[in-house]
Amino acid sequence: MLPKKAKVSRELAKHIRASGKNFYGAYMTLRTVKIKKEQHTFSFIVSKKVTVLATERNILKRRGYAIIATLQKDILPHTAALFFVKKEAAQASFSDLEKDIKELLVKSKILR
Repeated sequence: MLPKKAKVSRELAKHIRASGKNFYGAYMTLRTVKIKKEQHTFSFIVSKKVTVLATERNILKRRGYAIIATLQKDILPHTAALFFVKKEAAQASFSDLEKDIKELLVKSKILR
């Protein structure tokens, strides 16, 4: 799990949605923007359209944060990103999600 300061704030999320660059994967869409802050920040957004149950949405978020936590030292600073989870992710395994997140971070040139 990431600490609260490593997550995207609401006002930064609005900025990312308005002016971020999009990258598309099989299970997620990544939207990124450069920031002045030294630390990188991430958040996962799981809509009710993905799965109705809150517990399943929370599981998807926790899996995403766990994957990001393992990759933290290889991620470039000064970046903020939002992961929008797609419906297909509800049936995906942890390794599939990990592969998709890594591919998105490489596409966006955030991962070293």
